[in-house]
Amino acid sequence: MEGARCAEVEALVHCRRYDDARRALPSLREGLDKAYLTAEVMWRSGDLRESARLLARQIAPRCDVATMSSSTSSASAVPSPSDDEAEAEALLDDTLPIELP
Repeated sequence: MEGARCAEVEALVHCRRYDDARRALPSLREGLDKAYLTAEVMWRSGDLRESARLLARQIAPRCDVATMSSSTSSASAVPSPSDDEAEAEALLDDTLPIELP
């Protein structure tokens, strides 16, 4: 059943029904799927910085520092919210809802 709820949120995002997707998020169990979908809704709604922060908070604790090279730390493995922000904003411009007459 959880997969169906996740698919519903994804479908709402693809249809650019971000408010409906946001309202459906609380029905999901806590975990990576919910975090990803929450970040997706934030990003598509224009909240790039908070979306990146949410993903960083979810990814950082799961980084396996033991398998990283000595020149890479878990903190540097997760991009900061400001990394590539201009590029993300440019991509967002391509996905903003189009106003129809």
